[in-house]
Amino acid sequence: MSRHNERGAGAVVAVIALGLGVDLLSGCLHRRRAPVEADETNEPAPEVVSKPVAPPADPLNVSRSPARNEPTEHAAERVIRGSAELGEVTRTEGSGDVEPVARIIRGQLGGMRACYERELRRDPSVKGRLDVHFTLGPSGRVLSLWTGGVDGTPSIGSCVSGRIRGLVFPSSDASSTFTAPITLAPGS
Repeated sequence: MSRHNERGAGAVVAVIALGLGVDLLSGCLHRRRAPVEADETNEPAPEVVSKPVAPPADPLNVSRSPARNEPTEHAAERVIRGSAELGEVTRTEGSGDVEPVARIIRGQLGGMRACYERELRRDPSVKGRLDVHFTLGPSGRVLSLWTGGVDGTPSIGSCVSGRIRGLVFPSSDASSTFTAPITLAPGS
């Protein structure tokens, strides 16, 4: 067979396969679903959309843990709220302006509250005051940071530290050290 005839034969096979709804592109002979034909009025057929089916309602409002088949509460019932309130930010060294620093930290209280709520889900009795001490360089970047308070829960301090460490504060003439007290309490 000549090269011209081979190409022509391949095209004929592709056209026949397309007409039969066979998928040759994947290397397998799988039949594709036939397209929905238009009705006699030449109107396009409506598109069929499958909708997810909701699971049956749980009359006892209890679901089962997939691992152990034990009852667990619904996630909506396990929402634990906490509050994080910023006290008075003070400058302990240097000459930087306090108000812009306090404003930037106040803007991050939602993330700090999330740090606290994560620990609160593990231990609902956690509460207290977290003192955040940090030194800002002249560029406004955090040079050093340490936390104190809220005994027995270093995870809150490290989470809050991570949020503050990445912030950029206003630049100043020299390095300055600040203290920001954050009161953490369950509820609200």
